Amino acid sequence: MEDDVKRLPADMLPFIATPVAQPLVKGRNVALAGSVVVATVLFLLLRQFALSTALAAGCAILTLGLNLTVVIMRFNAHAATPLAVNLNHPFMNSEPMG
Repeated sequence: MEDDVKRLPADMLPFIATPVAQPLVKGRNVALAGSVVVATVLFLLLRQFALSTALAAGCAILTLGLNLTVVIMRFNAHAATPLAVNLNHPFMNSEPMG
């Protein structure tokens, strides 16, 4: 059943490739950058106060890994939405409605 969803006809566009989904892609990119920033700040603070670079690096890497996992899992769940747009539909060539 999943194979049928992943193979779309040539005139269909997956949801994640539509302009409507672009805020989701931008949000993922911001969340990934935020995860790196949080891990870097955590590393610098722990290195300063814990007096152990190995401990600080371990905590920062663990935090980064968890954050990246959550962000990617959330993105993949939304990106796998079984919705497609027919590029030959008349509304695709007209002005936006509303």
